[in-house]
Amino acid sequence: MGQRYILDTNTIIDYVGDKLPQDSALIMDRLVDEELNVSIIRLPAKVF
Repeated sequence: MGQRYILDTNTIIDYVGDKLPQDSALIMDRLVDEELNVSIIRLPAKVF
């Protein structure tokens, strides 16, 4: 198995907002096009 990546939300927000350096944006382009798997973790609502 090859190298895998975990992307945090700040990185994704900067990528979508075109705020990453060009070399990082190119890596993100490849990851999004070829290797992206999305996991959503839903936490239960807190009841007060």
